[in-house]
Order: sequence, then C-alpha cells, then structure tokens
Amino acid sequence: MLSRIKRKLDWMALKDRSYEFLFDDMGMDEVVSIDCETTGLNPKKDDIVSIAAVKIRGNQILTSEAYRVTVKPKANLAADSIKIHQIRKADVAGEGCIEDELLEVPGLHRQLAAGRILDQF
Repeated sequence: MLSRIKRKLDWMALKDRSYEFLFDDMGMDEVVSIDCETTGLNPKKDDIVSIAAVKIRGNQILTSEAYRVTVKPKANLAADSIKIHQIRKADVAGEGCIEDELLEVPGLHRQLAAGRILDQF
C-alpha cells in the first residue's frame, strides 16, 4: 500500500511528462540494468572498456547474479574518462576484445536473435 502511495507521489512530482512512461506497468517482474564504461564521451570514436549488468526482480537488486567484464579497447583511454571510471590502461592490458568477451555471455546470441534485451546472463 505504501509503495503505491509513494509511486503516485513520485508520478505527481514528475516535472517532465516525456518520462511518464517510466511509471507504466511493464508486465514483468524482472529487468536487467546495464552499465557501460567507455574510453571517452564520443560514441563515434570511443570504445567500451567495461560492461556490467545486474538483475532487478521486484524491488530487489540481485547482486549475487551480477555480470561484469572488462575488455581491451581499440581506442586509447582518455584521461577524463579514467577520472570517472578509474579503469587504467594497465587494468585492461591483459583483457580480451569485446567481441570475444561477449561470446562468453550465456544465451546472448539466442537473446539477440529473438530481438530481446539481455534478460539472463
């Protein structure tokens, strides 16, 4: 009951109604939150350095089922990005490329073939 009241209050406090869809019922109890770190802020020239994903079921974050991989980027790490994510060149020196690392994610190809976002890892 309290969660519904809080949700309603949060919805009423929403200033930008273009984000109203975030309050829609998704019809599922489990989602995955994905975070990527990159070599810089320009998506046209910068590469991914790490990918992390964690399942959220209901109102619980399942940290025991988290996935994280660090990859060796083709682009150089920018000093500004290192300040943000604190991943240095030495930290990725022994890592594989992103294509090889993503092949290790169980069910990834099946999920992509089905046009679905990662829902298991």
